[in-house]
Amino acid sequence: MSFFPPELVVVAAVILLALGLFRRRAANARALFSRVAAGLGGRLDPEVPTWWSQFAVPTLLVPLRIGPGYARIQYLKGSGKNAPMYTVFTAYSERPASWSLHVRDQNCLDAIGSLLGLQDIRVGIAEFDELFVIKASDERRAASALAHPEVQDWLRALRRINGREQLELTLEHGAFRVRSRDEIDDEQRLAEFATLANRLHARISGTA
Repeated sequence: MSFFPPELVVVAAVILLALGLFRRRAANARALFSRVAAGLGGRLDPEVPTWWSQFAVPTLLVPLRIGPGYARIQYLKGSGKNAPMYTVFTAYSERPASWSLHVRDQNCLDAIGSLLGLQDIRVGIAEFDELFVIKASDERRAASALAHPEVQDWLRALRRINGREQLELTLEHGAFRVRSRDEIDDEQRLAEFATLANRLHARISGTA
């Protein structure tokens, strides 16, 4: 005979199950991030898990290609009730850029708008302009930053990196972010994501 109400037993079982799932997910991410950090000269935050952090996915810190400091790579949920998860690269600048940039994949509505001439900014290379929607506070700087063939190649590679072709890049208020749909849980692809995003940060922030 149980001394606890059945409802309380069920709630406790659900909580324990959820904690177990969170702990397993965090442990898998920590192992993956540790391997990627070792290859890129980075580290984890926190480096040593506390009792509470064993249930939370750590942050992967990767040395920036330009300037001191680290970029942060995290698994973050998008805004909204049913929003998906993203793998996000974030780098902050001591001197915020004087302009803003937003690059994302085109969708069906964007493609229609593009045919009608509604796209905000064009780089002038049809293959690239058909893939991305580009918005910026300074059209000249945006076109200059994105005109480099290497930058276009890096963006295309990031777009394909998780097989979802959903990519977003923003430069705003001193923060440079690259966001890829879903959690990149493969070591090689996560290292490639970090490397490509770091290169884009160095090149685009260098024009700020």
